[in-house]
Amino acid sequence: MVKLQKAKQEFIENKETHTKEIEGSQGKIDELKAVVAKMEKDLDKELYAVYKEKKKNGMPVVVKVSDKDRQCAGCFMELPSSVFENAKTKEDIVECENCGRILLFE
Repeated sequence: MVKLQKAKQEFIENKETHTKEIEGSQGKIDELKAVVAKMEKDLDKELYAVYKEKKKNGMPVVVKVSDKDRQCAGCFMELPSSVFENAKTKEDIVECENCGRILLFE
């Protein structure tokens, strides 16, 4: 019971501290949200829609791929050569065939 009461008190103190920090940062948060909203208008609509859909899963959406490693940095599966060829010739969104992340080629 003593440990439980101590943990409860620590939780209450940490929650109060957290709430104060958020309230102190709210102006900056609102400012950054406005900047993001402005930037969204300039994005490619199709790419942004794909990004938002994938972001719902909570995983990193965009991962780097280097010619040297030839693997997805999200699931670490080796990518087929056709994926590299498609990425070089097309300007479409290229996704990992295994995990579905958007691939960003170096």
